[in-house]
Amino acid sequence: MNRLGIGFIGAGGVARVHMKNIGQIEHAKIVAVTDIQTEAAKRAASEYNARAYADAEQMMDNENLDAIFLCVPPFAHSELEEKVVARNIHLMVEKPVELELSRAKEKAKMIESSGIINASGYCLRYWDLIAKAKELLGNQTVAMVRGQYLSSFVNTPWYRHQEKSGGQLVEQSTHIVDLVRYLAGDVQTVSADMALTVSKHIEGLDIPDVSSVNMRHFIV
Repeated sequence: MNRLGIGFIGAGGVARVHMKNIGQIEHAKIVAVTDIQTEAAKRAASEYNARAYADAEQMMDNENLDAIFLCVPPFAHSELEEKVVARNIHLMVEKPVELELSRAKEKAKMIESSGIINASGYCLRYWDLIAKAKELLGNQTVAMVRGQYLSSFVNTPWYRHQEKSGGQLVEQSTHIVDLVRYLAGDVQTVSADMALTVSKHIEGLDIPDVSSVNMRHFIV
């Protein structure tokens, strides 16, 4: 049986979760890993008998890859998606795809028109619990969906800065937005507020630590 060859761009925490899961799939194999922190790439590659690279383009050009998992921080995406698509490699990209909406739309259009198999890392909608909720709702009009995301502070240096992470709403709570849209449909109007409150003492922090978003899915 031919096994799918998987490459990883990024070897951090979320990449490791994907690697562990792929390692349990008999018809897939991790063949290459790249990370700007070369030691991280080498460690991950050694665990899966894969090859380590310091450069993503070199990895894509040297390896016969069926798919790539793009697992880098929000600010580091740059034109990586374009480079994967140009080589006609299937793509799973961790969210958020971009920090600027206009760039996200450009990338979405480019990826969709390429014809490659693609996905972003909105995994919660595939939970058994959510699948059951979707089944029970059927075609009913949903009056209200309430979602909450609570977390202790993420002590990752880039997470503290709005221009690098997009803040907790874009970096993490976006999972809740995805679930609400999945269960209730597309959004018609939005009102929101955010603030930096209890975490003001953290040096260099410039992202809100609390946010509230109301989304209306149909106009009465």
